[in-house]
This record gives sequence, C-alpha cells and structure tokens, in this order.
Amino acid sequence: MGCGIGWDSSSPAEDRGAAKKSGAKLAADEEVGFSEYEHARDKPIEWPSEWPGLYADTSEKQGAYSYRVYVPATDFAKLNAFLDTRLSRGAVMIDLNQMAPSVRFGFPGERAWLKR
Repeated sequence: MGCGIGWDSSSPAEDRGAAKKSGAKLAADEEVGFSEYEHARDKPIEWPSEWPGLYADTSEKQGAYSYRVYVPATDFAKLNAFLDTRLSRGAVMIDLNQMAPSVRFGFPGERAWLKR
C-alpha cells in the first residue's frame, strides 16, 4: 500500500533516502497528519503507544477534525513499516479516534518559523 508523499508517486522512504543522498539537512521530526475517518471500511490499526498521540504537548490541532503529530525522525523506518500494514480503506486508531494518516517530512526548524 505505502503512504506515499511528495510530488511524485515515490514512497516516504524513497523521498527521505533521496534527500539524505543529496546532502540535504533533514528535520528532527516526521509530521503525521491525521484527519477524521470514522467511515473507514477496513479494520483500523492501533497507533503505537510509544509515539505521541493527538493530545500530546507536541501535537497540533488543525481545524475541527484534523491534527498534526510529530514522530522522531529516528523512528521513520518504523513509522513507514507501521503505516504499510494499514489496508487501503483502513484507518489508524489513535486516542480512540479512527483517523486517516498522511506523512511528510518538513524543513529543519520549520515549526519555529511557521509560528505566527
């Protein structure tokens, strides 16, 4: 399945690998966007308890039904492997909410300069 990000059809692992090879400085955290997906048809997978949840101090609420959760970049391979276990119409169960995930890696220090 994959949780492809970016402007092409590559996977997050391919995108991050290409960025590393280019010598780009990478962010310390991976951003996982979550939006409500209560109508998911497939069984949800359980969000690992060792990663921040929707209501963690480092997480951000984005509107009524969406959140940003930041996972350490050192866990990127684990995050990608976890998301690859999700069926195409399945959700992630996180903090008792069925959510659809999307992954992107930001720029170093991005959260600081995005604050208004």
